[in-house]
This record gives sequence, C-alpha cells and structure tokens, in this order.
Amino acid sequence: MMDNVFNKISLSLIGLAVVFYLISNQFTALIPGFIGGFIQLMLMLGRQFPSMHKHFAHLNLFFFGMGCGATYKSIPLLFGYLLSGNDLDRPLATLEQFLTFVLCLIAILLGVQSFINARKK
Repeated sequence: MMDNVFNKISLSLIGLAVVFYLISNQFTALIPGFIGGFIQLMLMLGRQFPSMHKHFAHLNLFFFGMGCGATYKSIPLLFGYLLSGNDLDRPLATLEQFLTFVLCLIAILLGVQSFINARKK
C-alpha cells in the first residue's frame, strides 16, 4: 500500500522537476527530481531486500521530511502573494517549492497513518 503511494508521489516529484526545468531552464528546478529519484531507489531496494523493507520505508519518510523542511518557507511567500499581492522574487521557484512541500507532506501524513495502522494489527 505505502509503496504504491510513495511511488506515485516520487514520480510526481520527478515530473514536477522536469516540467519546471523545461519552463525555467534553471538547473535548481531539478531538485525535487532528486528527492523523487532517491525515493525510487529506496523503493527498489525495499523490493530487493524484503527483510529490510520497513527500514527503507522509514528512510523514505525521513527524506520526505527533509523535503518539507527545505521547502516550507514557500508557504508564507505564496500566501503573502495570494492574500496581499506581495511580489514574488522568483514566482516559478516559489510555486515549485510549495508543490514539493505539499507532495512531501501528503507522503508523510499517509506514511505515518500507515505505520499507526500496522502497529494496531
């Protein structure tokens, strides 16, 4: 179940990076793709080594947490723009960071919920 969710979110991060790179032609737009690539690597290793699967799942959540920590500053910038019309210095970067934050946060919330459900069984 969680592998499926992590797979979809990591592919979304990779797609997000490619699209924003094509739009902006800035190398830093590919950073969410590195997060997605790392998650894909951990998913592959989890399938290769089933006895270590839960450790790779925890690593995925840690990396999603790092993704949230690296992109949370986009929230006040974006809401400041939406609510008061403040100018954004780098609008594409802010939007990409916000979307990365949302995807990583969703992965964390669903992952923690899955861990809680697994402990109940």
